[in-house]
Amino acid sequence: MRRIGITQRLLETREYIETREALDVRWGELFYHLSWGMIPLSYAVPLEVYIKEFALEGVILSGGNDLNDFVSSPLNKKRDAYEKEILRYAKQYAFPLLGVCRGAQMIAYEGGSLLEFCEGHVGRHEIFWEEGEGEIIGSEHQLAIKELGAGLIPLARSCEGLVEAFRGEEAPLFGMMWHPERQDKRSAGTLKMVELFSQALQKRD
Repeated sequence: MRRIGITQRLLETREYIETREALDVRWGELFYHLSWGMIPLSYAVPLEVYIKEFALEGVILSGGNDLNDFVSSPLNKKRDAYEKEILRYAKQYAFPLLGVCRGAQMIAYEGGSLLEFCEGHVGRHEIFWEEGEGEIIGSEHQLAIKELGAGLIPLARSCEGLVEAFRGEEAPLFGMMWHPERQDKRSAGTLKMVELFSQALQKRD
């Protein structure tokens, strides 16, 4: 069973006056479907500890929250700092990294890509793969990837030309702007991105 770490959404609860690390329960369902072992990453524990103690094979940067440069808040800043360290490690050691929604924005933004606020990307809309086929996906984001930085290759775009999926040219970095845990587990786009990520995991065996 693959051991995959996943970052969590940060939430402030008024009822209990505490900050929580959280994941949609559907992530567990998706991991089980893929026969992957899910290891939620705590922001209090350095990535290197998880790699050493749990022998992580890859990491998923999940959705939720916003990039702090675009929507400033203490939680966004805290999450940015942690995920930037993961991205730094992934680039340095060719460590497989898959970004989902916010995670894809993080990988793209730190790679020099141009991001902008957008409309019409909350709900279902069509994307087009570089091979030409179209697909309906569901997304919930206000920040979109307009142009990719050097070293990142587009795989799918929206009808406006915004980047919906990408991969690293050399580094095992992957990004998708929809939430696979909220999609049909057999959707073509989700299967395609999971397969690319899986191939990167296999190369490290």
